[in-house]
Amino acid sequence: GENSYYGRWSATRYQGSGYVQVLPTNYSEASAVLRGLRDVGWIDSATRALFVDLTVWNPASGLISLAKLAVELPPTGEAETFLRLRTSHVRMIVPAEQSVLLLLPEAMLVAMTAFFLFVEGRRAWRSDYVDYLLSWWNLLEWCSMATFLAAFTLRLRPYWIVSRSGFPPPPPPGLFSH
Repeated sequence: GENSYYGRWSATRYQGSGYVQVLPTNYSEASAVLRGLRDVGWIDSATRALFVDLTVWNPASGLISLAKLAVELPPTGEAETFLRLRTSHVRMIVPAEQSVLLLLPEAMLVAMTAFFLFVEGRRAWRSDYVDYLLSWWNLLEWCSMATFLAAFTLRLRPYWIVSRSGFPPPPPPGLFSH
């Protein structure tokens, strides 16, 4: 899944579950929470991995970055680090009037690809399979359509991830945030 992580030192798959501590955005409050976690021994010898998820939004550029920092602590005493960073424009994640209009040409391209997929599938069905499959042009057309469909799927994936996770959208333009 999106929140899972495969360990580097073992075949362990860490699910997106476990003890979660949300840190306040205020520095002194966050420091107090971290000190409290340290004092109660939140990380001990039984800890195998620590994950930190960060979300940073820059309203000036309209970019949003999601970062997952991981530190895996194997029994050998070493530490293996991992960073996954995803940056995207807000319009790719939170639909707005402009972004919906920008999706219109893409939707037309999807419709044309679906039409050509239908036409090519019908042509393959009606022809001799061996001759059809031995034609490099036919294979190239199928590869091209598969590439288009993969690109459309990847284009819509951020919307799906955000809607599934319940991620709150950024404030509207003009509203001060820090």
